[in-house]
Amino acid sequence: MTEQEKILNQIDSYNDTIFALLGLTSLFKYDEKKGQLKDYINVYQGFKFNITDDHQVTPDLAIYGPNLGIVSEVKISFPKDETFWDDDFKQLKNYDNELIGWPTDNLKFLNHQIVLILHQSRTIAVKKFIERKSIVFNRNFSIIECNRIDQRKTYMFFRFMYGKLTGVDFFDKLENGISIEISKLSETFSVKLYDSEPPLPYLMQLIWEHIVIPEAIEILRNSLKKQNKILVELKLNDITRILEEGFSFRILKENSDRQPKVPKQTWVTHACTKFVESDEAEWIGSGHDRIRFFFQRYEDVLQHFINICSDKSVDNTQLEIFN
Repeated sequence: MTEQEKILNQIDSYNDTIFALLGLTSLFKYDEKKGQLKDYINVYQGFKFNITDDHQVTPDLAIYGPNLGIVSEVKISFPKDETFWDDDFKQLKNYDNELIGWPTDNLKFLNHQIVLILHQSRTIAVKKFIERKSIVFNRNFSIIECNRIDQRKTYMFFRFMYGKLTGVDFFDKLENGISIEISKLSETFSVKLYDSEPPLPYLMQLIWEHIVIPEAIEILRNSLKKQNKILVELKLNDITRILEEGFSFRILKENSDRQPKVPKQTWVTHACTKFVESDEAEWIGSGHDRIRFFFQRYEDVLQHFINICSDKSVDNTQLEIFN
């Protein structure tokens, strides 16, 4: 496998995890009959719960509503080697405790449920592992399998496969399998980041397409003369803020101190350092808190940054800014 293929697989896995998180979010939060989100269902990603004062856990997703409390872990890239699975189930068993931090008056919820989201290719093996190891949960525990289906349109498929899940009005459908169109998930939720650092080319693409290009367009719009060279100057704090406000799970539930800030400033610094190293930008001053991008238009932005991050020679020939 080439370095570029490895990067593409990492990006696919990151995207599939996001779509699995959004798919589960949609199942609980989207009202199909009314065509709108249920404001009484709260969804948190990377939410911090306390088991004790000095022991926190952060499930991938926490869902809270009337008589509903669910914590979920998404394992799209569950390892093939079963010797690693003990640690994964140790993590899940941590959720089988009274979790402090729910949005209730006393920060508690009686008998929350635990849901493991697995790629369809791992479900049977994991079920056998649970039975062989005699793993038992005190609270309701269930496995929902998921898979991306690439047809004329692309879907995320979800199906209940194991355990016990109660208080869910779409359970009968979930037993038979529910397909959610990915384009509709993207239209409903603009989320592109979660609390795991994305592959570097993916983050560079996000910054370039959603921050650098709009700034370049604005510079052109306000310019009185033709620009042969467009320089886009930004503060790293502003890049982080724009990404958080537009593409993190905070757009679903803001103002929660227990929900992490995504992206982390260090992620943005890593990406900007790579921009500078590849002559796409330069630091302004010595503090590495401001950056100047040398704007160019690329036919395939993601592939361009994959080439850079895989050390493949890159054609930096500048294209016409607008055709």
